[in-house]
Formats: sequence, C-alpha cells, structure tokens
Amino acid sequence: MEQYYYWQQKTTSIVVPKVYYESPKKWYTEFRYNWEELQTASLHFGRQINFKQLTNLTLTPVAGVLFGKLNGGSAGVILEMGFNKFLFLSEPQYVFSFHEKGENFLYSWSELSYEINSFSYAGLALQQTKIYGEENYFEPGIMAGFTLGRFDIPIYCFSPASSTKNFVLGVNWRWEK
Repeated sequence: MEQYYYWQQKTTSIVVPKVYYESPKKWYTEFRYNWEELQTASLHFGRQINFKQLTNLTLTPVAGVLFGKLNGGSAGVILEMGFNKFLFLSEPQYVFSFHEKGENFLYSWSELSYEINSFSYAGLALQQTKIYGEENYFEPGIMAGFTLGRFDIPIYCFSPASSTKNFVLGVNWRWEK
C-alpha cells in the first residue's frame, strides 16, 4: 500500500493512494486514485515476467480501466532492475479517453536510486508527460528515502532549481509473506 502527497507552492495539495497485490503465481492487481487525473480511480491487472538469464530484471505488463473525471483505459509496464546497490524503476503508461482524443496522454515515472545503507537511499527521478497534440514535458528531480521496518518513506523534489518546483512525499507500507 502506498500513499503519496503532492504539493507545490500556491496550489492545492493532492493525496494519491495506491494499493496493489501480487499473488504467489505473479498475478498483479492495482487500484489508484488521483494518479492519472484528479477525481479518477483506476484498476489495473497484469502478470509479472521474470527472466532466467537476468534475475535482477522484472517486467509487469499491465492494462486497466479508469473511471471518474476521466473515463478510459490504460496500458503500461512496471520495470524494475537492480544491480548491486542500484535500483532502476520505470512505470510508463499510455492513457486513452473513451470520450475525447485530446485527453489521451503518455506518462512515465522513472527513478534511479542507490542504497546508502540498510535504511536509506537517494537518487534521481524523472516524470515525462506527452499529451496528445502537445510537446513532451520532462520534469527531472532528486529523491531520498528511508526504510523503517515495513515502511518506506521517499521524498521527491521535481524541478528543484526552478520557481515551479514541486514535492512528493510517500508513506508506503509493505506486507509480504
């Protein structure tokens, strides 16, 4: 279960909950709210793929449906790759509206982190958005996080050198058998 808080100067803060489950047979399901659009929920399904030759690489193709302010579908992948103390994570997805082609977009959240010690990590993050008919928008950032038992608490600062910088705080809880 993940809970993110987005805030930027002079704007309203946004709460973005994300709950997911992976079965022992690697089936994946996920529920998100305010992720693709404000006042929009999404439900995604997929199955994790592991590779015998690349044991540190995991791909989870997902497809989902969105309902609320934006009604449509989504297709994407969750990619995780670890090497020594480095972790690369990327979640690109294409979102399409059932009603208006101009609401379609490609979005990607990526991060590269380094495990400093058993309870802290830091790295770089990047958000990319490509709205139908518009230019790509890249928003680079920095991140740091702490692990306390089953809790993971990351904090991100996107566009840190600009006057439009924004922050994301996560409070994530893991339950594993």
